Amino acid sequence: MTPQDAPSGSVSARVISASIWVFGSQILSLVLVFVAQRLVLSSLDPESNGTLFLERRLTEVIVGLLADFGMNGIVVRRVAQEPARAAEILSSAFYVRLGLWSVCTLAVAVAGLASSLHMTDVILWCVYMLIASRAALLRYTLETRLRAASDFRLPSVLAVLDAAIFAALISMWRSALTPTVVIQAFVLSAIPGFLILLFVDRGRSTSWSTASRGEMTSIVREALPVVSATLLIAVHDKIDAFIVESFAGRAHVGILGAAYTTLGPLLAVIPMAVSYAAMPDVARLLPTDEARGLDVAMGVMKHLLVISLLVTSVATVVMPLFVDVVTKGRYLDSVHQFVWFVWSAPFVAILVYAQELSVAVKRQANLVRIAVALVLSTVGFGLLLIPSMQSLGAVIAKIITSVAGAAVSLWLLHATLGKRMSVTLVLRLMVLVGLCAGVSLWLIDADGVAVLSTFQGIAGLVGRMVLAVLAVLTFAALLGVLGRDDLRRLRHGLVGAR
Repeated sequence: MTPQDAPSGSVSARVISASIWVFGSQILSLVLVFVAQRLVLSSLDPESNGTLFLERRLTEVIVGLLADFGMNGIVVRRVAQEPARAAEILSSAFYVRLGLWSVCTLAVAVAGLASSLHMTDVILWCVYMLIASRAALLRYTLETRLRAASDFRLPSVLAVLDAAIFAALISMWRSALTPTVVIQAFVLSAIPGFLILLFVDRGRSTSWSTASRGEMTSIVREALPVVSATLLIAVHDKIDAFIVESFAGRAHVGILGAAYTTLGPLLAVIPMAVSYAAMPDVARLLPTDEARGLDVAMGVMKHLLVISLLVTSVATVVMPLFVDVVTKGRYLDSVHQFVWFVWSAPFVAILVYAQELSVAVKRQANLVRIAVALVLSTVGFGLLLIPSMQSLGAVIAKIITSVAGAAVSLWLLHATLGKRMSVTLVLRLMVLVGLCAGVSLWLIDADGVAVLSTFQGIAGLVGRMVLAVLAVLTFAALLGVLGRDDLRRLRHGLVGAR
């Protein structure tokens, strides 16, 4: 057994342990948010849900683009590699983000005045993005010291707290839900966790005296190559809602928004959990032991894809039931949009991981190449499919775009990982995705909530879910994507997560 595979203190086990903390908290959060979304989607008609979705999209384009500024991976890498300078790095990043957010909020206010959207709603969503665990601004800066040390316990617990408060507020206000009330619930749910982090931090990441102009300049300069990619990715991620409104109307935006709000977190939770857990260790290893760091990065990517396929396959099998229960049948006629949307997840996982790894290895230029592919595909296929297929066309365009982006990402990963990412391995990964998709679509249950009415129906659904899981694991083993060593590392990670 090599040192890196030792049960105690190994990099692989630590990455798995950290991933389990993040992934577990995100799953609990998703369950709570799904409970709340069931009330939201069953209370708001598609047009009102479309308004809520557009208000969030408008704000996220502006604030997510400029206030984030592509700093997350850069700041985590700096703190992981230079822990003695953590206070200076984090305080500098804190005030850069606060300044950019202020400018962006003014821009959002102007955009709100010029549109048919409610200005109060978009301003409140700006506040939410500043302090929420699901955003990447001040809250993320306060968590960076812990993340860089691969300690995700407190951020994970606070993420669940956010979701629990949100679900409780939506339940309490369910008889008076409007887009504005929903946004207010989001903002209020984020405040306690943010205040707890401020208290725990005790000014180490927020002190103006420890911030330096030189560090601010250095962070911004290093982030500049990421900004153009961030702009393009923002266009790719948000533009489909506005194309749908132009060609199909706000009710179809509501259908698209329902898929995004219920399944979007599922697409992001797995790659972000694994990437957040892995990148600090990869960043620490690269300067002193590059080969080992890249070995860890390669192994994590394979684990990430298998985990994503497990979740996506099971989600596909239960999708009609899920849509029926979460939306109280309101969107059951649009279940195809949800099924197509969830199969973006494996490709999004590869995309996100390639982006995070590019920052960790200081190849930010890769982000621009990925982003260009995403934007061209999103706009091109969106304009081709949305006029005739409406919201379903938007979702199909998204999965085609995700496939294109994943292909570019794998090509760039080959340049980074060398022989570790061989053409043969890429082909095996694609065959694995195709086989898993075929089996899960074959197993899909079309009866919706009716399966809950009999023991036979429930047993049949559970059986199909188990078959989907076994199919993924069997195909991954037969294709050589998962091996005995991978299972041993997983066991060590589970022990470390306790």
